[in-house]
Amino acid sequence: MSQLVLNSIYIENSDFFHLRETLKSYKNQKIFLLVDENTRRFCFPILKPALQDFDIYLIEIQSGEINKVIKTCEFIWETLLSQQANRNSIMLNLGGGVLTDIGGFVAATFKRGMKFINIPTTVLGASDAAIGGKTGVDLNMLKNQIGVFAKSEAVFINPVFFKTLSIRQVNSGLAEIIKSALIANKNLWQTLLDAHLLQIMNWEQIVNESVKVKAEIVERDPLENGDRKLLNFGHTIGHAIETYSLKNDEDPLFHGEAIAIGMICESYISMKKLSLDKAEFGQIVKYLINQYHVYVIAPDSVNELIELMLQDKKNTDDQINFTLIDKIGEGKIDQYIDAELIRESISFYTDYVNTIEK
Repeated sequence: MSQLVLNSIYIENSDFFHLRETLKSYKNQKIFLLVDENTRRFCFPILKPALQDFDIYLIEIQSGEINKVIKTCEFIWETLLSQQANRNSIMLNLGGGVLTDIGGFVAATFKRGMKFINIPTTVLGASDAAIGGKTGVDLNMLKNQIGVFAKSEAVFINPVFFKTLSIRQVNSGLAEIIKSALIANKNLWQTLLDAHLLQIMNWEQIVNESVKVKAEIVERDPLENGDRKLLNFGHTIGHAIETYSLKNDEDPLFHGEAIAIGMICESYISMKKLSLDKAEFGQIVKYLINQYHVYVIAPDSVNELIELMLQDKKNTDDQINFTLIDKIGEGKIDQYIDAELIRESISFYTDYVNTIEK
């Protein structure tokens, strides 16, 4: 059965009942479906039967973080113009975090705002990116420097889409679920520890729990003035590593892979700065190292990583702002950390990785 999780967020079964009901009110308006080459090929056929009663115009963009830029927005805006879209039109964003980020931004800014619906097709999108009203694009390879807060009309999550993903893509999305557990849901953390084989995880259960964490935090603080900063755990260092990898690696890290490294480093800082005890810290590190392939951070790249952190949107007065954890399930916002401790945390990760490789 389809079910309402929270605040217009639905976990749907194959008939997409609530999506079809929602679209009935737009039957006389133009409905656009934004896809990339992967979701058009693998996910649109799953969704297509639910859309057969509606006149849908498909817009296709190229996949990947490298395409989450203003140039891609211009293509979508120009297509909307050519198809005579207006503020009463609606955009359906079918894809992962990159696509829902850019689709939401394009819709929110076209003619000062048209409505949009997110249909995430990845674990990352379903558990994080499609929820909460953050939209945006990258600038000069810095993450989400241009964007607006804009709430989607609804989010429709269907775990059947996850079957179209590689194990690496699934793992990338799992990082955001891990983050939700570490900042606010210790029971979810235990569920993750007990689910030894990714293939047999109950996605509906763990996505539901992760969605509730994010949606409840966003409801308290939609514009990220306070509690919403909890969701940034792992992302200060993680985003810097992701950007560095995009600029320098032939096969760049996925978002969640970088965030996993960020969570290890920021857990180390939490142990040094706050009250995260060594046992819980060790449990976090062991789980993340076992879940994700190691990534070698060259010593001469650390200065560049810190420079990237200084560009983070959350900073104030040139101080690098972190969200840390006091203990598993309890996050703490607005922790300003100096470069020396950041370097120490990256060194810890590097030394740990070197030990494994030997």
